[in-house]
Amino acid sequence: MIVTRTPFRVSFLGGGSDIEEWFSRHGGAVLSTAVDKYCYVTVRDLPPYFDYSIRVSYSRVETVGRLANVRHPLVREALRLYRKRDVEVHYDADLPGRSGLGTSSAFAVGLLSALENGAGRFVSKRALADKAIHLERRVLKERGGWQDQIAVAFGGLNHVRFSASGYTVEPVCLDAAFKKTLIECLHLVYIPTRRISGKVSFSNRTPTRRFVPQLRFLQDSVEEGIRLLKDQDIQGFGALMHECWLRKRTISRVSNAAVDAVYRAGLRGGALGGKLLGAGAGGYMLFVCRPTDAAAFKRRIHPLNLVPIRFDDEGTSVIYYSTGKGA
Repeated sequence: MIVTRTPFRVSFLGGGSDIEEWFSRHGGAVLSTAVDKYCYVTVRDLPPYFDYSIRVSYSRVETVGRLANVRHPLVREALRLYRKRDVEVHYDADLPGRSGLGTSSAFAVGLLSALENGAGRFVSKRALADKAIHLERRVLKERGGWQDQIAVAFGGLNHVRFSASGYTVEPVCLDAAFKKTLIECLHLVYIPTRRISGKVSFSNRTPTRRFVPQLRFLQDSVEEGIRLLKDQDIQGFGALMHECWLRKRTISRVSNAAVDAVYRAGLRGGALGGKLLGAGAGGYMLFVCRPTDAAAFKRRIHPLNLVPIRFDDEGTSVIYYSTGKGA
C-alpha cells in the first residue's frame, strides 16, 4: 500500500499565459504557490478474494472487472498507462474539487507518484509534473494550462516561465518574517458554485488580436509582482492583482453575478485586490489585505466561507509505503 499527499495551489499572477496555444507563440509566466490543503491518494494491490478486479473510491465508488469499465477517466487512463490490474485506488481531499485550486492536477500527480513508487521507481518532481501534463493534456485532451501540475508537484512559491521549448521553475525567496506577514494578508473565500474548468477555460477561446495586449499585461505582471513582494510592498501587490482581475474579466468567462458580489464585498471589507482562482465562474476567490484590515475583512465575509491557508514548500510526497509482506 502506498499513500501520497499532494498540495493544492493558489495562483497569484499570469494565469492564462500557461496555455500551450499561447505560450508556444508568445511565451508565458505565472507566480503561484502550493498551500497546506491536500489530496491523499491510496493505491494498493487488491487481494484475489473479490468478484471485481478494480475498485476506485472518490465521490462515488466503482467496482469493475475490466479496466475499460472504469468511469473515472483519469484513473482509467493512468492504470492503462501502467498496465495496472487487481488494484484499489482511493481519493480523499481537504477541500472540494473543481473549485480553482488545481485539485484535478493534484489528483493526477498524486496518483502517478503512487503508481511509480509502487513499481519500485524513484521519479523526480519534474518528471511527475511532465507525466501529469501528458496525461491530462495529451491523453485525456482536457483543456487548460500547465501551471497546476507544476505547482502541486514542486511545492513552494515559484516563478514559472513557459516557452515553446518547455518551462523553467525558479523559487521566489522572501524574507522569513515578510513571508509570515504575507500569509496573514491572504484570505481564501469559498464561493459554493463548482464548475468543470475545461468548459470555462480561456483555452477554449482563440485569442483575437484585441485580447493580445491584455494577455501580455497579465504575463508581464509576474515580474512586477515578484519585485513588489521582494520590496515587501503588500499594497502595491494587492493593487496589481486588482488590475489583473479587471483585465482578465474582459477576455474570458471567469465571472458572474455571484462572483462579482463576493468581490465587491471583499473590497468593501478592506481588500486591496484579489482574483478568482482557476478557470472561473465559481470556486475559491483569493483576496489580499493589509494586516491591519484583516479583522474588518473577516467581519465582512461569512466566516464559514473563509479557509485559512499556509504555504507548502514540500510538494507531492509519499507519506506511507508498505510492501504488504509479513515481517
